[in-house]
Amino acid sequence: MESPDHLTVSAPPSADMIRLQQRLLDLLHPSHDATSAFTAFSDLQVIAAIVNATWPAAAAVTPERPLASALDDHVAEVRQADPAAMTHIARVNRWVTPPRSTLATAGLLDISSRLLALPPGALEQALRVLLRTAPPERTSGWGNTWRLLQRHGSYLLQERVISAVPAHFTPSSHYFETVHRRARQAVIPARIGHFQPDHIPQWLPDDWFSVMFTDARSMARSIAFRRYAAVQLVQIASDMLFNDAASFLGLPDQWHRGHNRSAGLKIRYNSHYRFWRREDLATSLTALAQHVSQAQEYIDYRSRRLRFLGWTLSTDAWADLETELRRRHGDHHVFSYSAGLLRDCSSKFIWSRVTGSEWCLAPTRTAPTPRGDELTPPREARVRKLLRSPAPSISFFQTLKAPLIRYSDSLILTSRP
Repeated sequence: MESPDHLTVSAPPSADMIRLQQRLLDLLHPSHDATSAFTAFSDLQVIAAIVNATWPAAAAVTPERPLASALDDHVAEVRQADPAAMTHIARVNRWVTPPRSTLATAGLLDISSRLLALPPGALEQALRVLLRTAPPERTSGWGNTWRLLQRHGSYLLQERVISAVPAHFTPSSHYFETVHRRARQAVIPARIGHFQPDHIPQWLPDDWFSVMFTDARSMARSIAFRRYAAVQLVQIASDMLFNDAASFLGLPDQWHRGHNRSAGLKIRYNSHYRFWRREDLATSLTALAQHVSQAQEYIDYRSRRLRFLGWTLSTDAWADLETELRRRHGDHHVFSYSAGLLRDCSSKFIWSRVTGSEWCLAPTRTAPTPRGDELTPPREARVRKLLRSPAPSISFFQTLKAPLIRYSDSLILTSRP
């Protein structure tokens, strides 16, 4: 009963606090994507540590005065504690240990969520003000804050923290300190041609990408580098930072992390898988930008991505295609590949062709599929390879591909302004 929560009668939670509570509960719901939820909570933990360590610098962020007052008491207790009497774990985690008071915890979450809701520029400015008064990173108390930000935080927050850190405050991870700084700017800082960021497809066409490669086999394997080159083109045409450009293209957060996706900066090429030297990379990207700038007509891929966000092939449209397939080839091939698999692959083929985007990023049906229609990656990969082929080796897919191209062409025509 000694908690500050019990010293006064707590007022009912405000509407803002109820909304915050519901948002956090939604993130914890089994239906929510676990990866994005973990990223959101990582961001909250990082910002909460900064707010704790720099209190009361962020006190004006919240209108919830009782919560701010409870946080006053919590921080005062932490700062008055004798470090010599604290355990090693307590000293190391001084700024990341949650308050014992529920009101102080609510205040910390409220302020942190309000800061994270700011526009990127305003968030960076707020972090700049807060970190200016923060205890140096190398002093004890930050726990795993910066490792958490590096490994699991959103790229938006990483970029803002990197831009905001003052000279006395350097995150300890050399990877976080140097690699992300290097990735912020385009390899070619000078603008080339008259194309705009909107004119860059997320999945570079083969005739663009081949400008950088002489080995078709290596080009086919370089998925991460194809993404990287598209991001660089957006940066060349704008003043966006690296991850802002990736987000502009619709690439998922942390797209160049993890298994087989680590080619963001360590870019391999040719069949020998040698690493690019930076001067060779600049030369190749310059050639690519010059090739793009010579286009007779530019396509607004950005508007297409936005217009067809969440698009999938309708049931009626697929029924018409399926009728044609059965008339030409009978039930054998349709049953062999499963109607659900063929429909999803057809939808992805059309969407990727219309929006200029990567097959694996295409929206999929959310409704449960009938038994036996589950997508099996190896079978989907085979269908994708056949549909992407200029001349599919199986007549069934020749029959399927032609109407898919016509359908996507009709969508392209209707999407023109």
